[in-house]
Amino acid sequence: MKKLLLFLFILTTGHSAPGQELVRRSFLGIQMENLNDDVIRIMGLKNGNGVLINNVIQNSTASAVGFRTGDILLKINDQIINSTADAVRYVGGQKSNTGFTYQIMRDKKIIEGKGTFKPYPKETYPDLSVTYTEAKTATGVQRVIITESKKDGNGALVVFIGGIGCYSLDSPLDTSRSELQLLNMLARSGYTTIRIEKPGIGDGAGYSKPCNEIGFHEETAGYIDAIASVKEQARLKGKDIYIIGHSMGGAMAPLIAAKIDVKGIIAYGTIGSNFMEYLLKTRRTIGEAYNWPAEETDAYVKDYCECASFYFIEKMSVEQAAERKADCRDYLSVFEARSRKYNDELYALNLPAIWKEYKGRSLIAYGQSDFIASREDHEILESAINKYYPGMATLAIIEGADHGMYTASNFQQARNNPGEYNVSVGRVFVEWLRKQS
Repeated sequence: MKKLLLFLFILTTGHSAPGQELVRRSFLGIQMENLNDDVIRIMGLKNGNGVLINNVIQNSTASAVGFRTGDILLKINDQIINSTADAVRYVGGQKSNTGFTYQIMRDKKIIEGKGTFKPYPKETYPDLSVTYTEAKTATGVQRVIITESKKDGNGALVVFIGGIGCYSLDSPLDTSRSELQLLNMLARSGYTTIRIEKPGIGDGAGYSKPCNEIGFHEETAGYIDAIASVKEQARLKGKDIYIIGHSMGGAMAPLIAAKIDVKGIIAYGTIGSNFMEYLLKTRRTIGEAYNWPAEETDAYVKDYCECASFYFIEKMSVEQAAERKADCRDYLSVFEARSRKYNDELYALNLPAIWKEYKGRSLIAYGQSDFIASREDHEILESAINKYYPGMATLAIIEGADHGMYTASNFQQARNNPGEYNVSVGRVFVEWLRKQS
């Protein structure tokens, strides 16, 4: 298994009826894991149902009804919980501010009770104003979060577009996240920052198409619609718009700029060559991050690209590719997080051609410890843009920053133990933004 997976489940959901404002998603507030044989034996579980609660978040629904670390969650309403996936799926279908019943096991005893799902908390800061709004888009309704300084929030609009995963940018329980640190730094520098949630994620769950079912261009169209909607708000109308595209968001940024008047683009940790070439280059940096011997890395690159050719060129499913080569199941499983349509559209992209359509200024930024992206891709983009439009692209190599904008001195630290958000990322962005005004 040549990948590292970390799963953290904090059960949340959100639903609204058509025509209504998006409500905050409900907030059960537990971290959990599937039961292993030892827990089943120690707790005396007969059928192995349930999930182990390994953390209860303060001020959550779970803490209000008295859940404790070490409890086994067996049932919510009439739904038997057999796995973490069951719990996520079922709670994801419940509305906030509605009642529920539960069944847990504690000290080998069954405890039953009832409660009401609390709404998810919101971000609050003494010096920043955070507004939760929404936009009707090509995919349904998506949550939009606007952050600005209470003292000086009259600057340009900076829109943040995230990477390939189906994850939320709405994170009041962990404001140490790099995206929030970056956007809050920009807000404190006078810019109005805008986060657009992915379709079907966070408060938009059940109110737009699921993120893992839509295509690359459909997701991009959703961001275009959301920006068009938000910029028409009276207090934001007429302001310059900049886009920060993180990772895959950097590939979407010039496509958005083709439909929305954008003054500048910052692309960080992005791709700049065809997807197969990108995979080849970054599988080699992954080998370096894992500190593999040269011969192991070379074999990994060859095998991975062979599996990728089965998937992208021969249009096999992951299972079909695994029948051809067993390692393909492991190598290609990451692509199952998105739809076949998304992956095929991504594979078809010609990145220099996309950027050729954008005539504004751009900052192409790469963290020196980023083994997920390729420094060469950023150099390719900067060179291509400046050949199309001399002097319009700037390349920035940020020391000690990894793909997630955290602090790491090299690929190995970025993989094993990155530090806190690297403030140099925000400083480079702010310096470039100020030069554009």
